Amino acid sequence: MDEELSEKLQEKLEKVGVGFHLEANLLKADKNGVETDKGYLPGGLRSAPSG
Repeated sequence: MDEELSEKLQEKLEKVGVGFHLEANLLKADKNGVETDKGYLPGGLRSAPSG
């Protein structure tokens, strides 16, 4: 996908509440959200096994 299209999609998604936290390092997670080196992100967490 080209950069211009990616930017347009990101803008539209952000308008409806989708957040992008690229290159953030996870420091801590609990049932109320996650703490990264870029700040706290509130929200319920669910995990699913992979592999």
